[in-house]
Amino acid sequence: MENNKHVCGICDQTKKEGIFLYQLYICSECEKEILSIKSQDENYQYYVEKLRAINQSIYTI
Repeated sequence: MENNKHVCGICDQTKKEGIFLYQLYICSECEKEILSIKSQDENYQYYVEKLRAINQSIYTI
């Protein structure tokens, strides 16, 4: 039986449900948070930095 769990690139937890954005796996909880976060929110910069890392890894592959 195939293991369908992946480590989220945002929260670093192993989760069963989520999406892949290029090579980065994002769990459902982080995806929902990213889609609803406002630029004034406390964690906004954290998500920006995590997503910026995707952009940089695309060019180093």
